[in-house]
Amino acid sequence: MNRVRAAAVAALAALAMVGTPAAAWATPAAAGPLDVNVGTAREESGARSLTVATVDAGLSRDGEGSLAADLASGTDAQALQLTAAVQAERPDVLVITGVDVDASGDVLASLRDDYFASDRGGESGVRYEYSYAAQTNVGQPSGTDLDGDGVVGGAGDAYGDGDFAGQRSLLVLSTQQIDTANVRTFNSMLWKELPGNRLSGSGLGSVAAESTPLQSTSVWDLPIRVGDQTVHVVATSTASGSSTADTLRREDQLRFLRGYVAGSESLAAVADDKGREGALPVGSRAVVAGSLGSEAASTAKGQLLDGAVLSDPSTAALAGLGSTWWGTAMARLQADSAATRVDGDGAGTRSDYVAPTPSLPVSSSGSAVATVHDGETHRLVWLTVSL
Repeated sequence: MNRVRAAAVAALAALAMVGTPAAAWATPAAAGPLDVNVGTAREESGARSLTVATVDAGLSRDGEGSLAADLASGTDAQALQLTAAVQAERPDVLVITGVDVDASGDVLASLRDDYFASDRGGESGVRYEYSYAAQTNVGQPSGTDLDGDGVVGGAGDAYGDGDFAGQRSLLVLSTQQIDTANVRTFNSMLWKELPGNRLSGSGLGSVAAESTPLQSTSVWDLPIRVGDQTVHVVATSTASGSSTADTLRREDQLRFLRGYVAGSESLAAVADDKGREGALPVGSRAVVAGSLGSEAASTAKGQLLDGAVLSDPSTAALAGLGSTWWGTAMARLQADSAATRVDGDGAGTRSDYVAPTPSLPVSSSGSAVATVHDGETHRLVWLTVSL
């Protein structure tokens, strides 16, 4: 758990400042058995609030169906690590990226029922009564040579890098009702349809440029009902890879997110997978959660996370310190504290974000170690917003 460290950063800063698929796979699913109603962060706070978390779980396998088989035992080491973090932090809404998702829903059901809802290690289970998983662009064949290796086929030629459909995708679990009738997904929106896109610099051939969707995974706008109020949790995972096309696509994905949550008129003609056009209504309360890429902290400043459209709680306390020696020192401490992935040599990067619109005041935030896989530590990132 990283609450103490996060609090220390905030305290020090305060002192210093004196073929494009679109079909949904699943609808909200009933929770697995749990004998008691376990309090969540929202309920325990004494005031109406919502805790949203995200984690790149690294729960991916080489073969289709392999993850579901591994989870079936109820003793998968990675899933148990993730469970410990989830049960310790107890988010109301959990966005998991980097997870293989299957059309049968076996992975989602196993994580929800066999792991998160089961009492383990002295922690009570967390009951997620609502869930959402849908088809993404990962592993969907493009029919063209996207990676330029001279061969059509394989993970690099899928619309989202993956060996099979649903690999390294995302799923969402919630203690609060998901308004499924008003869920919006953006698989089929083409890259060329984003106003002001950077597709021309990608180096993609004409056929690929005409058919490539903007999203390498997807964007899901999930309206979460908390009493009589609605908060839009916008879940996503941006493009992986370091090619010019990957980088430009990722930057345009961030630009789309900014425009969408800001209610930009520039997206008025952009349609979701059901043909509904436009961005969120101006003034909507939203939280973007997921993997935005290691460059998000630099490429998105002044764009996505500038405080006008979405806030970054981990850096808000450092605003105003500027380039002073104290500001530089604090920024280094903050960057180390905010790292969401740390490799075996101790080098950290920040790739995973939970960022609310300014209309949602943040009451607390933090992170906790979630999984260790192939020598890399992944952290679960969370924040609580007041409603």
